[in-house]
Amino acid sequence: MKKTLAVFKREYLASVRRRMFIVMTFLLPLLMGGFMYVIVALAERGVGEKRVAVLDGTGEFRSTFSKQEVVQIPSPGAARKGRRSLPSTIDVDYVDAHAQTNLDEAAKPYLTRLASEDKKQRLDGVFVIPSNAISNSDTHLKYFSRSATDFMSEARLSSLTNNAVQRKRLASRGMSDDELDRVMTSLNVDSVQVSKTGEQKKGGAQNFLEWTIESLYKFLGGLLGEHLVRRTFWFFATIFIFILSANWIGLVPGIGSVGWGHYADGHFVIDEPLFRGANADVNMTLAMALVFFACWIVWSVQEAGVGGFFKELFGAKGESHGVLKVLLAVVFFAAGLLEVVSILFRPVSLSFRLYGNIFAGETMLETMARVPSIGWLVQVPFYFLELLVGLVQALVFMLLTAVFTLLTCRHEKVEESHG
Repeated sequence: MKKTLAVFKREYLASVRRRMFIVMTFLLPLLMGGFMYVIVALAERGVGEKRVAVLDGTGEFRSTFSKQEVVQIPSPGAARKGRRSLPSTIDVDYVDAHAQTNLDEAAKPYLTRLASEDKKQRLDGVFVIPSNAISNSDTHLKYFSRSATDFMSEARLSSLTNNAVQRKRLASRGMSDDELDRVMTSLNVDSVQVSKTGEQKKGGAQNFLEWTIESLYKFLGGLLGEHLVRRTFWFFATIFIFILSANWIGLVPGIGSVGWGHYADGHFVIDEPLFRGANADVNMTLAMALVFFACWIVWSVQEAGVGGFFKELFGAKGESHGVLKVLLAVVFFAAGLLEVVSILFRPVSLSFRLYGNIFAGETMLETMARVPSIGWLVQVPFYFLELLVGLVQALVFMLLTAVFTLLTCRHEKVEESHG
């Protein structure tokens, strides 16, 4: 253990001296954080109090815009958790422009106020309703804004105007106000997701789990085929979810860093941790590999039979005659012996690949934590890296076991199709 830490410490110090390490560790997270901040800032420009001038070329919609409109913009999960929504207020300056022959010229004074330095005079948007909006269904409304992301105000003003236009058109056909209220009343929509069995899904957690399982099934079905995935999916889905959960739980602060130990060189060294990452122990990864090895033998025998299984390993491929047939039999028998050695090493390679990556990640985070003064900060980007590594290693283990299964079980199906 001490030798391993010494090697990682030496490699770490060698990396710190490189400029790229400083860029990747400090500058890149700052750039990513700044990029995310810009996106959030642009989106928030569409939220809050807005002052908009409405130029009504018809002169018919004063009552529609006479009151200050408040649009409730729900935050993610607000409705489900009962939290209040974020209000966006539109303060409307209504202008009756039905006497204007050229609305573009009439709008220019208001457009200049979009860039006004005087906050009392400044406008956030100008909404123009053409004079033929009621009579001509092909006409277009115009919304001028200081912000390209002010789509919420545009959508609200457009909805108000279109509803008012529809009422005017229906009223011109003789409908009373009560009839118009009934016709124009919007209906609320309750969104309910139904599973393939006809049951209503219970909530977000179950929806996510079902989506994960269904996505894995489709992915493995495209790789293994419908017949083989029905027989083996229980193992591959279980091993993926288990490895992913174990990898991520191992990153929880306190896992592997709380326990019994001793002081050495001014640091407390853990000898027996209270908890530790499951896949950072080679016994766990080897056990999973051996379980797959046993399942692989069973699946192979079920697909090809005992004779077909050994024929797949040692039998000559292709058609030949005479001396060539004997020569090929010898060659493929030798190749079969090499394949047997390869098969016997598969549990070892599977277990040590997963163990090595997870153990190396834990050791790297432990080494970063020992950096004087800024150890807590240096670990942050590597925590995100380990989240990605945990997902990738779960996928790699699942895919390798699936491919190993496919290499043995697919040949029998191919021969049957040619027969």
